[in-house]
Amino acid sequence: MTATESRRPARTLSVRAGAAVLGRAGRAVTWYMRELMGDTAYRTYLDHHAATHGADVAPMTEREFWRGRMDEQDQNPGARCC
Repeated sequence: MTATESRRPARTLSVRAGAAVLGRAGRAVTWYMRELMGDTAYRTYLDHHAATHGADVAPMTEREFWRGRMDEQDQNPGARCC
């Protein structure tokens, strides 16, 4: 066995480890961007509604939820400039 052949498994392992790190980083960035942009807001609302109200009160539809959220942001702009 040559010196090059003995190093290949370590290099392959290193590439796999690097790919795993990049994969985790990519998933973390994706999660962060989805949270930042509000993509998970309705799912969070449904989870909260189920924990708070149970099956007694029907949750808003997704369309109603987003309409209410946009209306709230228009009435109370907070840190937005316009």
